[in-house]
Amino acid sequence: MPRLSDPYDERIHGRLVLTHILPDLVDVFYVPPANRVGKLVEAENRPRAKLLQVDTQKNWLTIFPIHTNQSVLHDLFEPKYENIKSIKIDLNTNWRISLPTTPEEIMEILEELPSTFIKDYDFGLGIARMYNPVVRAVQELSNCTEIAILYNQATGISKNGKIFYINREDYENLSKNLKNVRRLASTASLEVRKVISHNLFADKIGLPQIPVGTGRHPLRKLFTAVAQGEEYHLSDEEKESFLRVMSKNAKPLAREKSKSLLDLQDNILVANLEVFNSRFEQLLAESNQSESFWQQFFNDYPFILSLAVGCPVIIVQGQAFVGGTAFAGDGGRITDFLAKNSKTRNVSIIEIKKPQTKLLGKYRKVANRPSNELAGAIMQILDQKSSLEKSFQPLKANTGSEDVELHSVQCCLIIGSIPADPKEQRSFELIRQNSKNVNIVTFDELLENLKQLQNFLTNYKKDDNRKDVQQ
Repeated sequence: MPRLSDPYDERIHGRLVLTHILPDLVDVFYVPPANRVGKLVEAENRPRAKLLQVDTQKNWLTIFPIHTNQSVLHDLFEPKYENIKSIKIDLNTNWRISLPTTPEEIMEILEELPSTFIKDYDFGLGIARMYNPVVRAVQELSNCTEIAILYNQATGISKNGKIFYINREDYENLSKNLKNVRRLASTASLEVRKVISHNLFADKIGLPQIPVGTGRHPLRKLFTAVAQGEEYHLSDEEKESFLRVMSKNAKPLAREKSKSLLDLQDNILVANLEVFNSRFEQLLAESNQSESFWQQFFNDYPFILSLAVGCPVIIVQGQAFVGGTAFAGDGGRITDFLAKNSKTRNVSIIEIKKPQTKLLGKYRKVANRPSNELAGAIMQILDQKSSLEKSFQPLKANTGSEDVELHSVQCCLIIGSIPADPKEQRSFELIRQNSKNVNIVTFDELLENLKQLQNFLTNYKKDDNRKDVQQ
């Protein structure tokens, strides 16, 4: 996390831009780092979004909770919450804000936020995940678009129905209760925190409260149903409770019930693969994602790169410099991923393009040739390979990366999708099978590999279950 003592690196940390709109009012905008929007985008041309407003006269901050990192689940700058677009909060009455003029001064102001808030702008500001039931309760009880946590304001809804006021003292008491519930009753805390938040606000605005459930523990409900041969569907809260208990008891279970735990792990893996493959397939069908989106996608799910390269790999550096003086420095060619074989430590260069990239072009009306995009991508990665081979030893020495070796640079290009026409398929295979220094893999082939892995694990589990029944 970026802090005042950390060295600033624009490829890793986002940038804050301050705009003074009034003598006592400052808007703060977030500019994401280069590796989140594409390596060729200069800082001044990157997208930006308003993250914060500082009011020195009223001594409060207005936070705009947005995602500052693109992923499979959300887009860059997408709101964190369904209805709540801003959170206004009074700062400590014993500490007055001075008019900030630099990003460092903004970071100092953020440190004054309560501990229940995210303070690192690279992770998007807002209320920390553990205290999200506060936001959920507000959204359930109102149509408000702003939360205002103020000292001199009673908890309730504004006359226009847009602002949900929370008295600062009420908020701090609620935060303590949520923390205590988490500590004392972790296996059932989410449901209880949700009810506590709901009831506190419901009481303040004159709506009926809901009772705290006193039924049996969700794990006991689940185990009882299974023992009786019944199917029991866990609620979202019960699922979270179940996962917390499993995580807490993982080591004892591994020692005492290793076979059962391995079965559970296999089932979870199959379920996760099914969900992931469905999402991957949906993204490929949309065909509107940028190259930088796919670079971040593989950064979030690096296990897919092992399928592409054909050996177990570990990412050494994303957006790596393969020339110049250091892998994370500048002065050389940039590759999307620099990886290494987890066994031999041999380096690989991985370049990511888009699923919709055209692979073939026509040649004299009867034959196919590599498209300009494919030929250009092959030349790009070969140029990176040449640059890395020339600069590897100083790069390795300056970076302190003693656990990587340049035995023979492996190049992997992830690009496009297999053509539908059989003649074009033949041409594509002739091209890539004769591209001896670059392993060309398409996006739909990666999806098919994942589906085959899912089918294998599913059938393996079925066969394993049959053997258990027979024995």
